[in-house]
Amino acid sequence: MSTQPREPEIITITRFVNSREVAIEFRLEPWGDQFTMPPGAGFEVVARGPQGGTLEVESASDYIVVWGWVGSVLRVFHEGNELTIGMDQSLPVPAVPPGQSTREFLSKLLGD
Repeated sequence: MSTQPREPEIITITRFVNSREVAIEFRLEPWGDQFTMPPGAGFEVVARGPQGGTLEVESASDYIVVWGWVGSVLRVFHEGNELTIGMDQSLPVPAVPPGQSTREFLSKLLGD
């Protein structure tokens, strides 16, 4: 059993709405989970992770991408139904080099 104190965690809930008249792609990164988001639909993202981290969001005409921060796990809900696996089974975002976000690191690594 570890005797080290746990780092304080935060839990945030953020709602994303597809205001377009067509379905769009909704992605969670760095896990690569993808969901079709119907027109007018709202998805709630529940993020849990170390204090000091933030979600990053990328939006375009045909997609929304939500990036977790180092140590975080994300869950997505639509109309009260979970679209993702439970937090206890999800792998947290791995460490990235200091001064970089998860999105910045993977963009550099993958050349995006």
